[in-house]
Amino acid sequence: MNDTADLFASYLGPEDGEIVTLTIDDSNAANLIIAENEPGIEATFHGLLVGQPEYVGFHTIEITATDDGSPAASVTQTFVIEVLDVAAPSISISGEEVICAGVDAVWTVEPEGLDYYIWSNGDQGPEQTQVEIGYGGDFTVQAFQDGCVTTESFFINELDYFLPQLSYDPSAFACDGSPVEVCINGDWPAGSWFDCLDDPSIECNDPGYWEGPCAMLEPGFYVAHALDEGGCEGRNIFQVFEQTSFIPDLEFDPFCGELTPAEFEGGFANPGEGNLTIWMTDADGNFANGSFLLITVNGTEQFTFAMLNGGTFDWNTNDQQVPISWGDEIVVEYIASGSDDGNNSVQLYNCGENTPVYDGAPQGSGIIWEGVAACEAEEATGVWSQVSCPQDGNFSSETDFNGTFTPLTYGTYTLQFAEGICNVVHEFELEWTEAPTNVTITPNNPQLLCDGEDIELEVTYTIPTECGADISWIGATPDPNDIT
Repeated sequence: MNDTADLFASYLGPEDGEIVTLTIDDSNAANLIIAENEPGIEATFHGLLVGQPEYVGFHTIEITATDDGSPAASVTQTFVIEVLDVAAPSISISGEEVICAGVDAVWTVEPEGLDYYIWSNGDQGPEQTQVEIGYGGDFTVQAFQDGCVTTESFFINELDYFLPQLSYDPSAFACDGSPVEVCINGDWPAGSWFDCLDDPSIECNDPGYWEGPCAMLEPGFYVAHALDEGGCEGRNIFQVFEQTSFIPDLEFDPFCGELTPAEFEGGFANPGEGNLTIWMTDADGNFANGSFLLITVNGTEQFTFAMLNGGTFDWNTNDQQVPISWGDEIVVEYIASGSDDGNNSVQLYNCGENTPVYDGAPQGSGIIWEGVAACEAEEATGVWSQVSCPQDGNFSSETDFNGTFTPLTYGTYTLQFAEGICNVVHEFELEWTEAPTNVTITPNNPQLLCDGEDIELEVTYTIPTECGADISWIGATPDPNDIT
């Protein structure tokens, strides 16, 4: 009573192209409202039954479907509907319409004490007046009483995870042991803070807690937290580096013959490293039902990620970081267990990017994302200089480490590169040589010496350098004051 019920029926002609017409006998169903009676190859009927108090009892509806064949054929179908002298339950629902990713929304239906409750997320029972739902979408709840049912609908808007962006002053490198000022960019009226990454495999030199939006941090791994105006929390795991720019310790063999350029390469201002950040949420709170992720880096290094215990935000959410470097090729595969119910959501963030490269609920096993690490490795910059004779040569760039140096004369060059982050000086020694010419020894004819006698020898030569040459004598004692 005080309820409505929809009645649908359709009839298909027995022969191809035959038109079916419907005749409705509702003489014993005064509470029937005919919403649709459409003839056609497939005739359709839609009626609405009204359960007002004056219609309590049984009602009969007969539908006769007749085709236009020769001879015509027909079929009659009878529907019997009872309007109970029981009112459909009057219910009200309430709950959180907007939730942060990884947080459950609690919804309640009233009153308690009805026969049975069924929620569209699968929860049901005579006492199931409250549910916790950890994902967004459209939902319904049905309340049953004495065979009658009332349905109410609601919608949950699930907000995305976000990674607060960071800035460093003067850089992400702690020069000379000095701490780095790290700031969480943006306006976070609900609060922001830092803490040390709670991971026993990673050293943090100064564990603790720092109020945001800025903090002075020594080398180590940290987590930046920020709350948006809705109270949702974003996190960004980052590192304050102890080393400065990566400048390789290059060694060069002597360049013999032509004045060919020397090439410097492999210098970077940052390591080009970061994390593939993974958020995995089980909307049912069942720790992903045994499903897991398999992450492969460069075809060989593999990581598995399963929800084995309590997560970061609440008990059915977990996160993990996989270390990646610039240029790494990454494949993320979802391995569904036999009891996977499709309610596990995954979000992937590529090396600190604020927009996920994957955001969805995998349906069955398979690759959900593959791509290249987005970590940026900037080339090292600083200042090149020549600090020893000869000082004749050209750098392809006096500020970029990666480049060439071309000498103009032969000799041994000492070059220094002061990197631009912490001004650490790296020194390189290079030699370009050409065989001496016009080499003569005086006297240059055989000499006869008696036992105990000696003779003074003098060598002269021509070399294309400003800095002299090294002379090695075999079987003689050199005298630097007399040898030219």
